Amino acid sequence: MVLTFAIFLVLFLVLLHWKRVFRRRTWVLFAAAVLAISFFLAYVSVLTVWDPHPLSDDVSRNQDARGEYGGPFPWSKLSYPLFLNVYHTPFSERKISGLSYHGEAHFSILLVNAKVMVVNSTFSYAAYFMGPMPLNYINDFPLQHSPEFFVFLIELFASLNVAGAVLGILLAKTLQKAIR
Repeated sequence: MVLTFAIFLVLFLVLLHWKRVFRRRTWVLFAAAVLAISFFLAYVSVLTVWDPHPLSDDVSRNQDARGEYGGPFPWSKLSYPLFLNVYHTPFSERKISGLSYHGEAHFSILLVNAKVMVVNSTFSYAAYFMGPMPLNYINDFPLQHSPEFFVFLIELFASLNVAGAVLGILLAKTLQKAIR
């Protein structure tokens, strides 16, 4: 949100200085840019935390004292003040049944370091010799399955980014009127 606010504040101030009147076509292009940039930033910030192969040594080393992983900075914080942390059961505590491992995961959605929502999940992945496969999450959230919950997170983060962009545009318009 902060990044989209800053991007569109500066961009809109420059455009207002360069061009006084916007036509409908310009507004449509601007709306498309707001949506595209907001969704891109949301996608990157959720994806870096969602499935970074939490079984790898990198993630295990970067977990905090509670076992949560917040993703690599700055990529996971592109939609700041909203960001995501994920806890996965440590490898030594995972259960194996057949050819797959099972464990628990907790997704924490944070707003300026305050937990807004926690979604408890179970995850599983196939234990092949080539390394871990993508994780399959089952959530205790109305959107239970991995793809649905992933899309929900992207939409949530993107909507906050759009709000930041709109605030940046409104502030630029107000500043332009105050300067005149």
